Amino acid sequence: FPTDPETLELRADRSWTLLRIMNLRDGFSRNKQETLPDRWFREDGFKDYATGDPLRPETVEKMIEDYYGEWGWDLETGAPTPETIARLSLEEESKK
Repeated sequence: FPTDPETLELRADRSWTLLRIMNLRDGFSRNKQETLPDRWFREDGFKDYATGDPLRPETVEKMIEDYYGEWGWDLETGAPTPETIARLSLEEESKK
C-alpha cells in the first residue's frame, strides 16, 4: 500500500492512542502499571547514562511526562486529551 509519511504517522498515532484508550477502559492506570520497582533507584540499580549517578524517580517521572506530551496524552492520567482524540478522529472509540 503506497503511503506518504504524513499518513503513516497519522495511522501510527491513531493505533497507539486507540491501544491506550482500550487499556484505560480495561482498568489500566498510570499510578498502578506505570510505576517502576524501587530496586531500579538503589545505588546498585540503573544509572543515569550521562552522569553515572543512580537513576532518580524524578528523572523517570519527567521522562514519562515528556512521552505523554509527545503523544498528546494527559500528563497526570495518561489518557488521550480531547484535542488528541478529535485530531485522530477517535471520538466514537473513546466513548465505548
